Amino acid sequence: VDALDALSGNLIPLKLGYIGIINRSQAEINANTPIQEVRNKEHAFFLNHPSYRAIASRQGTEFLTKTLNNILLQHIREHLPDLKANVQKQLREVERELALLGSEACSATDRTAQGQLILSLLSRYSSS
Repeated sequence: VDALDALSGNLIPLKLGYIGIINRSQAEINANTPIQEVRNKEHAFFLNHPSYRAIASRQGTEFLTKTLNNILLQHIREHLPDLKANVQKQLREVERELALLGSEACSATDRTAQGQLILSLLSRYSSS
């Protein structure tokens, strides 16, 4: 089956295009064929097939991996500043709330300090 029209995006165009891969066969899985050997066979298939030779550099598991990694990195770069700003805003709000309580922060691992803080807060609350 020649899938060149589909891989070229002529049948159903996609924004990011298509990337053809060749999955491992059941026989390769059963024989525990090394992944690198399977990838080498996949690469050779695209390079040597008359229909896919021209697009071989944009096909295969290795190209798919690089493409998905680039998409992920781009997504992270776009959204990280907003995430960071949101976390900083929430941190400022919590720090403001803590300041309103009039107590100092205590260590998350110091159970004694945590107990003292809770008792102090309860005492202030009950006397208000």
